[in-house]
Amino acid sequence: MPKILFIQPTQYSEDGKGLIKQHRLYLPGLAFPHLAAITPAHWQVEVCLEVIEDVPFNTDAELIGIGAMGQAVIRAKEIAREFKQRGKTVIMGGYMPSMIPDFVSEVCESVVIGDAEIAYPMLLKDYENGCLKKKYHYPIDQIGHIPIPKYELISK
Repeated sequence: MPKILFIQPTQYSEDGKGLIKQHRLYLPGLAFPHLAAITPAHWQVEVCLEVIEDVPFNTDAELIGIGAMGQAVIRAKEIAREFKQRGKTVIMGGYMPSMIPDFVSEVCESVVIGDAEIAYPMLLKDYENGCLKKKYHYPIDQIGHIPIPKYELISK
């Protein structure tokens, strides 16, 4: 069974000397539970929210999906580099990679630009067939078919 690990990087503190960490997550994002809900059933999904946990660099996931918001894109690139050095396939998405895909494309195999509801399943299929594209940009025009996010992945 193939496995994808989604990572939401944290950002560096104002002084740049450490990562911003919390003991608890008060406002979880919905992107990863939503993507988990549209992931084909033969895939295993794990989620890491770096603000409350450490990135599991020794994961057995073969595909690493990194979402980046704001200045966390700097940390996202560092995480991507580390996983690439470990032989993992790295994909990125989120609003920062969508706004500046060329900035992150040097550290990942693929970038999902904008909406992922169509692009992400296509990316997984391409990954399984060994033909990932560098960029996936497939905006959605209706959302009535989107499943309920898998909140249980972030409830701990």
